[in-house]
Amino acid sequence: MEFSKHKILHSFVWKLSERFSVQGISFIVSICLARLLRPSEYGEIALIMVFINIANVIIDGGLNTALIQKKDANKTDFSTIFYATMVASLFIYVILFLSAPAIASFYSQPSLDYVIKVVGTCLFAYAFNSIQRAYISKHMLFKNLFLSSLLSTIIAGAIGIVLAYRGYGIWALVYHYIASGYIMALVMFATVKWRPDLSFSLASFKTLFDYGWKIFLSNFMISLFVNIRSLIIGKFYTPAYLAYFERGKQMPTLIMENINTSTQTVLFPVFSAQQSNLQQIRNMVSRSIKTSSLVIFPLLVGLFVTAKPLIITMLTEKWLTAVPFVQIFCIAYLFMPLQIANLEAMKAIGRSDIFLKLEMIKKVLEVSILVISVFINVYAIAIGVAIYNFLCIFINTYPNKKLIGYTTRQLWTDIYPPLLASAAMGGLVFFLTYLPWSNLAILSLQVITGIISYLAICVMFKLESFTYIRETILKKRDK
Repeated sequence: MEFSKHKILHSFVWKLSERFSVQGISFIVSICLARLLRPSEYGEIALIMVFINIANVIIDGGLNTALIQKKDANKTDFSTIFYATMVASLFIYVILFLSAPAIASFYSQPSLDYVIKVVGTCLFAYAFNSIQRAYISKHMLFKNLFLSSLLSTIIAGAIGIVLAYRGYGIWALVYHYIASGYIMALVMFATVKWRPDLSFSLASFKTLFDYGWKIFLSNFMISLFVNIRSLIIGKFYTPAYLAYFERGKQMPTLIMENINTSTQTVLFPVFSAQQSNLQQIRNMVSRSIKTSSLVIFPLLVGLFVTAKPLIITMLTEKWLTAVPFVQIFCIAYLFMPLQIANLEAMKAIGRSDIFLKLEMIKKVLEVSILVISVFINVYAIAIGVAIYNFLCIFINTYPNKKLIGYTTRQLWTDIYPPLLASAAMGGLVFFLTYLPWSNLAILSLQVITGIISYLAICVMFKLESFTYIRETILKKRDK
């Protein structure tokens, strides 16, 4: 199954629209909830979501990725993985249910016991959705995902805000998360044509598991080490500090993760279809990095500069402690788009073994940085993320020099134009911070100035990636 350039761009636009619309609405909802709830309540739910996120990775097991990677995946393959995933979700929920009292006791938060048991029911919705998402990605049906995600996010958001306004506290966040998972499952069931057969093939499971288990271990290590910081902060510091940490991470994540997830979801099936054409994959990796950098660099640099007036305007001064975390994570996530395309290419050509080895090497590095930073303070933990992500650039790109001929030097050549353009824009916007105006007025002027100045730089210096996107869109419009 091969995809044309226009099909790839069309899918990327729909996936990007889905991520930004859904996360944009979720972000607005979170602002409303942050104004109505206390930081400590956010910290408590953040602790619980650590266990839910790790459980979701275990349920996935890398099997939905295997479905996408397999060229000739059929209905039996999808049905087999569906039943295996649903059984895994039941097994994991039972473990989570039985562990809830111990978790609550460990954090000296007795109320978390019942909350964990209730939130954990969302694991079944995730298991159901994971196969539907694999089917969507396999067939590039991202318009369906856009409509499903948008509807479920709006309804769940409304439920959370109403409950928070009526004084439900942490339970407003609980019911918001539950509603989001199950509404999404119902809407996708109605909009996606795929249905499981009453069939299970052990041979199919073994074939897919042989590829997927390496992806699972890699994803599990990533999820564990991403979330372990929250566990440590929740244990050794206060729930409020965990809330500031998570809130500071959320804003840069909204930018980085949406673009990276869109790129990752679209590129993997495309790379998989071209897995025997290494030169074509190399060109796609280069193009992906150029394109994502063109978008993500100015957004993160702009967020770094506007962090303080943005936090005060949206969340009020009770969240001011989150500003340094926002800025640290903006720097940390600058390095993420440089890694995703390389890793997706590696997986697509079937080298999940190298993918796993890289994750093991990176986790040794991450543990070392975390052990040092945790004994300093919360800010040092965040700075450690930035240092780790920077070093991962060199680790993740090294194997592709031999696999597809894409070198670290080529990577820096691809990204330096948008990086310099973003830095110039950020410097200009930074000076506006000193105007004797209100935070809202300064923020508005910074946003307008940032957009105009960045576009002007792209046009003036004829940035290759900017010109490529513009010409591709114009050609499609002319047809």
